[in-house]
Amino acid sequence: MRRGGYLKRKTRLKSRGGSLFPHKRQPKFMAWMLEKCSERRPCDGCGQWHWLERAHLKPRGSGGADLSNLALLCNPCHRTSEKRVDAWIAEHGVDLYAIAREHERAYRVSGGT
Repeated sequence: MRRGGYLKRKTRLKSRGGSLFPHKRQPKFMAWMLEKCSERRPCDGCGQWHWLERAHLKPRGSGGADLSNLALLCNPCHRTSEKRVDAWIAEHGVDLYAIAREHERAYRVSGGT
């Protein structure tokens, strides 16, 4: 390995583009959840009124789907639960997985596919 840490390549790496798990992506559901973020509602984690973010419980890069895997969390809850969702649930006593399933149910009832 060279001192700079980079490998010398004769050809550039090709970008794959898109998701590694395209069958697990639901753009309509993500847009619906984004609308829910802009509504005035409490955080799914702490119940406080903050700006909300869509938070995947199992990361997308690890194969986490969009449906039944998304909660609306405020920034402090999202930061503290990131990469340790099960421990966060045990500490706070809030079942984010059940809330994510409820979001999917509400989406399907509202006419989502």
